[in-house]
Amino acid sequence: MRAQSRSFEQVCLTARRAVSWRLAIGVLLIAAGQASAAVSSLRQSATPTAETVVTAKRPTLPRRRAVLFAVPPAPKPVQSLVGAKPRERPMTALEYAASLRSPLSQLHISSRFGTRMHPVKKKEGFHYGVDYVAAIGTPVRAAQDGVVTALGNRPFYGNQVRIDHGHDVQTVYGHLLKFMPGLKAGSIVRAGTLIGFVGATGRATGAHLHFEVLADGKPVDPLRLTMAFAPDYLLTMR
Repeated sequence: MRAQSRSFEQVCLTARRAVSWRLAIGVLLIAAGQASAAVSSLRQSATPTAETVVTAKRPTLPRRRAVLFAVPPAPKPVQSLVGAKPRERPMTALEYAASLRSPLSQLHISSRFGTRMHPVKKKEGFHYGVDYVAAIGTPVRAAQDGVVTALGNRPFYGNQVRIDHGHDVQTVYGHLLKFMPGLKAGSIVRAGTLIGFVGATGRATGAHLHFEVLADGKPVDPLRLTMAFAPDYLLTMR
């Protein structure tokens, strides 16, 4: 009897131990499951979803103000003292001839444009230019920009230079002592360019310059042109 009771007690003890181990294992499994669930919930809460990514607002930074540089106004054109008005038609030959300059630095008239008594022929005839008395060798300058069309010795005017200034305006310089070296037909000259020297070649009674102006192929009086022979400081205002 005692042996049976001891074996029964041992069986009960082993059964209790087995139940306690199973309970312990179950409790551990439940605790592990709860821990894994808690970890997964933490991970889900830490990782943002697609909705939270889309709706998340970026931090707004202060905008930089654009620097505006002030553009200086365009300079106004310098107004001429003459008060020239815009042309509605092309310039005529007489208008362009009015811009001619003096061929000599000093003007002493000995014979004017028009009818006169010829000093050599002693007959009345028409004088197509103006004669300016000057010392032999006085520089003679071009009255305006142009091209030399003729240069040589003529029976009446002696050593003569003819310049075409365009706009159907031409000038003639006669009785020259000699021409400027290098000057020839086709040479381009500017206003004030030295073209020769005063002389008495051809039919002349003394040293002088015969100056002639042609507009539209017709001789005109140089002294009656509006600004002919005006001082340089007035001509620069045009």
